[in-house]
Amino acid sequence: MDTDGKTNANAKKFADDYKAKFGSEVAIYSTEGYDAATAFIKAVEAGNTTPEEINKFLSTVSFDGVGKPIKFDENGELAAQDIFIYEVQGKAIKLLGNANEAKVS
Repeated sequence: MDTDGKTNANAKKFADDYKAKFGSEVAIYSTEGYDAATAFIKAVEAGNTTPEEINKFLSTVSFDGVGKPIKFDENGELAAQDIFIYEVQGKAIKLLGNANEAKVS
């Protein structure tokens, strides 16, 4: 999770809001769950209520999620295939960045 907003400015706000509401740090896959729920909510808000309508809508959705851009390819997989590298320091898990740019501290 990018709690510093290093790769995505929305991530820092999400992490800050999460901690304020729940009193704990964001778990490593919280952004993925939030972004998945947001995509489904957008589908329903657009009037899609059947599985077929929701799937069709999701094939066209495109927005900046709190974890990464949310857009799906023709196979239904996330188009953004970023891999993020983390470093464990004591009890903290620090994001080093995208695999293409991460540097060990």
